[in-house]
Parts: sequence; structure tokens; C-alpha cells
Amino acid sequence: MKKKLNVNSKVNLTKILAEIVLPITHEFNYHQLEICDKLKLIELANKNFMNFALYQGLVKSDLLSYFSDVQLEYLKEFYELNEQRNTDFLSELKDIICVLNKHHIEPVLLKGAVALVDNWYDGMGARFMRDIDFLVPEHQVDEAYKILKDIGYQEVYEDDSLEGHDHDAHHHCPQLQKPESALVIEVHSKPLSIKTKGVLTSKQVFEQKHQVSYLEIGRCYIPSPTHCLMVAILHTEISHSNRERGAFFIRQAMDVAKILCHYKYINFYSIESDLNSFDFKGLFPSYLYVLNYFFSIQSQHDITLYIRRDDEYLSKILKGMSKEVDVKKFGFYFYKKFTVDSFSKERISSRYGANSIVSIYCFRLVNFVRLLTKYSVKSNWAIKKKYIESETAAVRLIGD
Repeated sequence: MKKKLNVNSKVNLTKILAEIVLPITHEFNYHQLEICDKLKLIELANKNFMNFALYQGLVKSDLLSYFSDVQLEYLKEFYELNEQRNTDFLSELKDIICVLNKHHIEPVLLKGAVALVDNWYDGMGARFMRDIDFLVPEHQVDEAYKILKDIGYQEVYEDDSLEGHDHDAHHHCPQLQKPESALVIEVHSKPLSIKTKGVLTSKQVFEQKHQVSYLEIGRCYIPSPTHCLMVAILHTEISHSNRERGAFFIRQAMDVAKILCHYKYINFYSIESDLNSFDFKGLFPSYLYVLNYFFSIQSQHDITLYIRRDDEYLSKILKGMSKEVDVKKFGFYFYKKFTVDSFSKERISSRYGANSIVSIYCFRLVNFVRLLTKYSVKSNWAIKKKYIESETAAVRLIGD
């Protein structure tokens, strides 16, 4: 007996959402969109910060009639708010680049910043932004960081208190933010964390950098399309350990899908070869296989040569989407990782400039006193608790 399709399952709603945020294909199942629970679809988009992209996709693909007026008004309002927010962020970014250029620093933008300035999403409103990452030559990192602090940017202690959660933060300076701004700035010395084993170096990014063509924002650059794709995949799969956990975060995958649609020339062979040589064998074709399962990738590239079946990995992801998250276990894992990362050699070396074994041990004691002082204040524990609750909600997306 044929099993009845549950259109409102997490997996099927994710597939519907994924196809709407890209230009829909001839294979798009309009009937599933018609019968699915629209509130659950919107809730899924909300949890993944994709309600903006959902609204843009509905408008572009003429799918507004499938939603009620109240639902559309809700999505439209948030889209317009995000559009204004990103416009403000872009204005702030222009000011930053102008100041850096005066000191002969020409950064290369990374990740979401590239999506914004190179128009991956065809406008300002579809992608949620929280921070701007940019790469500067290693010999200019300290200077760039000091320049930003001199013009009013301050360290974001709330996020810094999470000491390396989900990534090796020592590849960038502590986050910066102006008190009156929602934008967080990260000055990078390397394009990716050390978890990626140096598969993509700053030197390579700078050698193949491209001029920003969509907007006039000063003398800054973006990585080559090939490097944009590498950064997007490695950031989610390796830096955030999603491959190890069998987690597939749709918002990060959306960036990868947009890159494949946006750029005409990407050297897939180079990406696979580089990843294989750094012991990430099979990662690239496997990720593309899972991406294609959700997005039905459409691009100007013949990527079918590089998509290879990996049913075991796909099954791991689908299984993860169908199970409940153990909140207590996640909380314990968080605190354990927080402790290990806080006192790692890399973290201490990055924060305090300690290099010798003796100085690292000394600054571990300093760091212990700093954290003890910080978290002896009850309000700071409240911040931590609130963060864990939000993180748990995000992780629960796998099981919803």
C-alpha cells in the first residue's frame, strides 16, 4: 500500500520553501503549495530568517494567490523592514570602506556582504544580514581594527562571551559594533576558520579578487565566483560542523544555490580537486547532491558531472529533520564546547597575543579571572541563558 505523502512534514515544507526562494522550475509542484499549511511554511521561513526571501519568491513567481491577504501583509511588512535595514547597513559599509581607503586598505568582502553588494538576491530586501565580514591583508589587520575602534566601533562583548561557539573565531578579530547600530563588523585575517585546514588562503583570495560591479562603494573587492562557492560550502559544512552533525541549514544552503544561479563561470573541477587534496574528499559532490534534493538546482553550469549520489548522507540529514532535539544534552554540549574553546591555545593566542607556552598558561589564568568576573554578574548569565534558548530553537529546526 502506497504511503500517503505528508505535505506538512519538515522535509516537504523545506523543499517547498527552497524552490520558492529561487526561480521556480517547470517541476515545481503547485498542488503541494496549494494544500500545505501556509502558517507552518511561514513559521519555517521565520525560524530560518527566510521570510524575506519567501515573500520575494512569491512576488516574482506570481504565487501570491496561494496566501491570504493577512499572511501577505505580514510577509510584505517584514520584507520592507529588512530592505530598509540592509540599505542602512550598506550605507554604513560605504563609510567604513571610505575610512579604510584613506589608510590605503582595500578589503575583500566575504559571505553575506558579497550577497549584498553583488546582488545575489536581486535587491536589498530578500537576505537577512546581521554582520559584515571582510578580509584584509594580514599585515593590515591590526591597523584596520584600530581604525574602526578610533571611529567609534566597540567590541561586542555579548557575542565575545560565547568564545568561539560553532567556529574558530581566531581567524578574525573580536566583533565590532557602534552603540547606535545593529550592524556587526568582523575584520578577517583569513577567509575561513582553521577547521578548513587552509584549503583556501588569503593570498589566493586576493590574487583572484574581483571588482565590485553592482554598486559604487569605494575601493573594495569580492572573491572570485569559485572562491565565493568554496567559502559558502566550507563555512556551513566544516566551520560550523554541520557535516559532522548531519545538519542542513536551509538559509546557508540558499546562499550556495544563489551563487550557482548568479555566476556564469565557476571552476568546479578546481574546487573538488582542492577539497580532495586537503582531505575533504567527497564533500563537494555530496553537498551538491543534498542541495539538489531540496532546491532542484537550476544554473547556467553543467554541474551534473559534479553531483554524485550520497544516499547515506542524505538519509542522515532527513533523519535529523524528523527527530526531537534533546535540549538538556544540547545545553551541556554548549557549555562544554564553550569551556574548551575559551581556553584553547588558539583563542588565548588570538585574544592576548601570547605565543610561548609559558605566556599562554599565564593568560589562561587571566582569561579565567576575566570570565569569572563577567559571569559573577547575574544579568550576564541571563544573556547566556537567552542565547542558549535561541540556539536551541535554531537547532530544533532539525527536528520540527
